[in-house]
Amino acid sequence: STDFLAVEKELSRRSLAEFAKLAWPTLEPSTELKWGWALDAICEHLEAVTDGEIKRLLMNVPLGSMKSLLCGVIWLAWVWGPRGLQHHRFMGTAHSAALAMRDNMKCRRLISSPCFQNRWPITLTSDQNAKTKFENDKTGFREAMAFTSLTGSRGDRVILDDPLSA
Repeated sequence: STDFLAVEKELSRRSLAEFAKLAWPTLEPSTELKWGWALDAICEHLEAVTDGEIKRLLMNVPLGSMKSLLCGVIWLAWVWGPRGLQHHRFMGTAHSAALAMRDNMKCRRLISSPCFQNRWPITLTSDQNAKTKFENDKTGFREAMAFTSLTGSRGDRVILDDPLSA
């Protein structure tokens, strides 16, 4: 119903964690979400970055802690959608271009999904909608590249995800 949708949108605007829970079935439809305090902490820190309370954030968490999905996929969709900051530009990088591209594609799929578009309609431009970079009609973009290719590119947020290979 319309009331339920309005409540979902407001909860998502207030909380990255609530948005992440809403986005999960779109990103991982066959995997049960196992939420815990560490994910709440990651979300709270990313909210503080969005609000300008934290300028630089370093997270050290175990492998498989959903850090890449939260930071490189869900956070951008939350910033553009529920927070309404579609002009924000994100650079995503990793030690491997394939990892950076993986998160770029997941983010684009989430934003293009019916679940997202029914709540926060965002137009992705057709002239810049590729695996390595996509852009919206408010000049916001998400670009993926290998860590060694980062020089010369600019973004409001730079996400360095696993800059070194283990």
